[in-house]
Amino acid sequence: MNCEECSNAIAKLLCTECDEALCTRCDEAIHRGGKRKTHTRLPLCQNCRSSASDQCSTCQIVFCGECKQSHSQHSLIPIMPIIKTAVLWDLNSCKPYKSEDIQRVAGNIRETAQNVDCFKAYGEAFQKWKGLFTSSGIEFILCEGLKETEALMIDLPIIGTKGITDILIISAQASQLKPYLSQIQTNFPSVRILIATSISPLNFVTISQLAKDLPRFSKPEVFSTNSNRNSCSQLNIKPIEKIASPLSAAVNQFFKKYGHDSACEIVINSLKELAETGLIMHDAAWFTRALAQRHQFSVDRAADYINLAQRAQIIHVNERQFGNIKTIKFCSFKLESVSLESLLWVLRSLRIDEMMPTERAIQSRMKEAFDFKPSPSQWENLIDSCKIYSPNKHQHTKSAPSDKPETSFSLFARNLLSRDEKIPEFSLSEVIDPVTGVETYLIYPVGEEWESVDQLIKNGDTLRIKATKEWEAFVQYLESYFLGSKIDDNLAIPGGRYGCAQFLKLCASQTLKNCSLGRLSYMVQLAIDEDLLRYQKTLLVWTAAASNKSEEENMMKLRLVTKGILDLLRENRSGISLAQLPQNLKKKLNFSYDITELGFSKLKDLLLTMPEVEIELRGSNHPFATLKNPRKRRSDETELLVKEMDDILGDFKQGLPGNRVDKMLHAKLGHSINWTDYKCSNIYDFVQKRASSSFAISGSGDSRTIISKRSISSDIETRDSASSMEYFLSNPSDLFYIPNSQPKVINVSNLPPELQDSMQQQALEGHAEQQRKFIEELLYEDEDISNTLHGVDPPHYRTDSVEYHWSPMFSSQMGETHKNKTLSQDFNGQLNEYTRKHHSSYEGLGFCPPPGFSQ
Repeated sequence: MNCEECSNAIAKLLCTECDEALCTRCDEAIHRGGKRKTHTRLPLCQNCRSSASDQCSTCQIVFCGECKQSHSQHSLIPIMPIIKTAVLWDLNSCKPYKSEDIQRVAGNIRETAQNVDCFKAYGEAFQKWKGLFTSSGIEFILCEGLKETEALMIDLPIIGTKGITDILIISAQASQLKPYLSQIQTNFPSVRILIATSISPLNFVTISQLAKDLPRFSKPEVFSTNSNRNSCSQLNIKPIEKIASPLSAAVNQFFKKYGHDSACEIVINSLKELAETGLIMHDAAWFTRALAQRHQFSVDRAADYINLAQRAQIIHVNERQFGNIKTIKFCSFKLESVSLESLLWVLRSLRIDEMMPTERAIQSRMKEAFDFKPSPSQWENLIDSCKIYSPNKHQHTKSAPSDKPETSFSLFARNLLSRDEKIPEFSLSEVIDPVTGVETYLIYPVGEEWESVDQLIKNGDTLRIKATKEWEAFVQYLESYFLGSKIDDNLAIPGGRYGCAQFLKLCASQTLKNCSLGRLSYMVQLAIDEDLLRYQKTLLVWTAAASNKSEEENMMKLRLVTKGILDLLRENRSGISLAQLPQNLKKKLNFSYDITELGFSKLKDLLLTMPEVEIELRGSNHPFATLKNPRKRRSDETELLVKEMDDILGDFKQGLPGNRVDKMLHAKLGHSINWTDYKCSNIYDFVQKRASSSFAISGSGDSRTIISKRSISSDIETRDSASSMEYFLSNPSDLFYIPNSQPKVINVSNLPPELQDSMQQQALEGHAEQQRKFIEELLYEDEDISNTLHGVDPPHYRTDSVEYHWSPMFSSQMGETHKNKTLSQDFNGQLNEYTRKHHSSYEGLGFCPPPGFSQ
């Protein structure tokens, strides 16, 4: 096969990245530099276009696995790939405590790795052992002005271009560098990158296996059930001999058995190393086995170590039950004060879970993991300390006074900290919490920012997760959990959205276990929005389980529950406390019901939809449900109806026929209107009796239309008033007490022609008719008002700031009004309806009811 580049020479190599068969000359020219220099080139089979796997020593040619059948009788030699290994050791995070540790690590590397071409160690603090590193074949790198991990990451891509096939990284900070390592792995696909997070034992894993090198165990049996007692301690480790009784005997016995070097310090160092990577809560059984493997002793001995640390009040053990599936005991540090170091652990823990590092989230995680929640003053000091160690802080001279709060970096004893431990920097920004809607700080370690999933938790399916296999597994698992072979109506998941996410993380299928807590919380909220899950106080229930119940059954139950509530309120006219209403309703009904199945999260939500019921607050916080006063209820319903009619007619200045307005109201309100409920025969009657101040009726018979007076008024205001017709109206009666009533000159030249003709014939007739209509309205509102008016003690009414008084003139006018049954339609009433809102002096004539008695 000829070279696919020059087409002259015979192809010898196959570049897997370029997918091209090349001769030796073209290969050297194309892969001389740049990223192509690291391409993988394999020997090319002489018979086909495949990579060669064997060489025939008889024929002196190479061929692939399929073509070697023709050389089965010849001597075949497997072609071994050339392996070149580079080792990069971060001394700051994986410290050699003794000189023997350096020799042991170097020996283990050369035993397990092939052809070590480059071995570098980074660490300024270990310069005293530079000669020992050199004698062990390790190049010591002095990091001047750079952190060890920074220098390592600078060298890593350079080493990848030198024909290296395997890169071994020894660093406990590898989990923090995982995104950068993944990017480098993408740039050098032919290079295999392996990471070890400790030197004892020295176990290498791939980038994808970081923080997953040890299996989790779901049924820990290490601790007693009552081991998670509340206790107070701190991580400033005191000499163990000074622990107060009754723990001293157990501790001394432990030291006598294992020695002082095997004390709680081993547990603390192991937990601290994990916490620095963001792993702050551990399955107790998993941690026991990991501790045993790390220090090469038995699991029973590791369990004794952990039990001692618990009795010494150093670690916090908490047992949690996840439904009827499993019970897990978690162990973690126990704190009673806060530090920048513990804050850094929590932030890295939230990064693993892809959650926003808000103040609320940080404090909740501290309480969950460390059994400690900072007080307001402690939290304020911590925020101030973060600002001090922020890259945007103000620079001061050393002599300047400092009011830095007393928040330490670490809670550990000084002998457990390395001399070169550096205080991290934090960045703070003010945002609005997407869950609570309040202003809060976002806190990130500088250089370790991340994208959080739960910030999108209120925005719907912006991640399009419903189209993924994760969502399918999510729905399938919840269906199988809630609708399994043994259906339990009381089955629920406690802890709200976060508790449900934890339940899925630990108990669900492997697909969901691979998701972060933030992503699972996002899926749970999406299920709540889709009404697959529903809150019942702090529990989450599977509402899709009720999908087989008929809608008619729920509607019937809703009607019966509504009727039961009204019956209870009629029996208790003074009202019923909302706290007592569910119990009383349960006694009233002869069947059980679930308010969530009826479409309401709380009984209070149902009460708010009932027009006959109102909720009033008595005292500071005692809501009561009562029946609305019939007069008030009718008034509220009338106001609502008038408002809706006004919205409809606002777009039709010429008005609409009454039957069309009726249909539009039906469509807008969702139900038909029974006009007899308002003591009216039809919509026209309603306008005349209940809404004459807002609407007018023009035309007659079937051609009548209803017009909004706002539209009429706006038309009148926009017309040109060049010519005018004027009529003088005098102050007619003292039905209302109106101070400073003055005659009014009214311009009627711009009114419709039919009103002008009517005005010439009925100019000021029938003022008594207007009084009669008003009195009838009063009689309608209270059927007993006539008895009151004719009683021994005439009433004195006061509404708002307007008064009206009983007078002999009013009595005589009222008698005349009742006798006059044949008066024609009052022109002044029509005039009043056109001008009431636009001629304030006209209102002073007493042609309309006072405020509080408006129609």
